[in-house]
Amino acid sequence: MKNLIVHQKSLIKEERWDFDFHEPSELIKSFDPSSLKKVIDVAEVVKAKKDPTKNPDETFQYIDISSVDIETGEIARSQDLTGAEAPSRARKLVQAYDIIISTCRPTRKAIAVVPEELHGQICSTGFSVIRANANINPLYLHWVHSKVS
Repeated sequence: MKNLIVHQKSLIKEERWDFDFHEPSELIKSFDPSSLKKVIDVAEVVKAKKDPTKNPDETFQYIDISSVDIETGEIARSQDLTGAEAPSRARKLVQAYDIIISTCRPTRKAIAVVPEELHGQICSTGFSVIRANANINPLYLHWVHSKVS
């Protein structure tokens, strides 16, 4: 079990309570601090949503956490569903080259880049969706995340 001992003032100042922020992995510590960037400096967290149940006869591709192959970091399979079959978690709209990161069981490391053929489809609300800025390669961000997390 990980334990973190910090002053409450530090938590309030940083507005972060998560362990990995205050005690990053050993690999991150090995980098020159001037070369490190915050996610907000290289990408945005995407909040776009779509409720497929509003179109019950329309078919879409659904990406859930089990769709991600944790060995390859790819979306290995998605499900063809109609809006009527959509689970309540099927709400996040994705674009090609978005990075999806599972927030459920994060130690499983279900992280993938959305391929072009799944552009405009829907993933589970169990993912955070990250979109790289125009001058940032999303495949590089995916690679870095897999190395330091």
